[in-house]
Amino acid sequence: MPKKEEKIKNLHKILQLDIFQVRFVLRLSVVLCITFTFTYVSKLEHAYWLPMSSFLMLMPYAEESKMKITNRVLGTIFGIVICWLLISLNQTYLYKFFIIVVMTILMYTAPITSWTMTMYTTCYGMILATMTLRLGSATILRFSYVGMAVVITWLANHYIFPNTAKREFKNSIKVLFEIDRKMLSEVKKVILVKEI
Repeated sequence: MPKKEEKIKNLHKILQLDIFQVRFVLRLSVVLCITFTFTYVSKLEHAYWLPMSSFLMLMPYAEESKMKITNRVLGTIFGIVICWLLISLNQTYLYKFFIIVVMTILMYTAPITSWTMTMYTTCYGMILATMTLRLGSATILRFSYVGMAVVITWLANHYIFPNTAKREFKNSIKVLFEIDRKMLSEVKKVILVKEI
């Protein structure tokens, strides 16, 4: 276990902006601050969908985030279509409760990175929203917040501490060369000591 002094001394190495974890944490923090501020200031109905969607779309690498954005948009569209179909059959609270239970079960059986999980969560959220809102209003809100989250996430991935797999690969190569340089330096020291 490193001593406390060494931990503090090495803190600057952990908090470098070249480390992808730090870049992601800062990007996520900025996005969540913006979206939660919007939620707090606007006081709009179901505004919490914006930070929730942004959080779920934002990933450490831009390529992963692009996939999550696509899955979120597809899942939202299909989830709303399913919700409209199911609500057209019946609108009683018992029926809605039944749909919520079924969607919860389906959510936990769907692969976590798939658009089908988003479809089930959207349907779940929409059914809950129809307890207090008309389906049309809930649909407009859901599309609006997901659309805003897509724009915010895309902008964050491209302009706020952007990180791609290619960039991280280049950084990893630099780190490997630095390790090699240090190892060769140590080997050189050992050889020089043996010669003396």
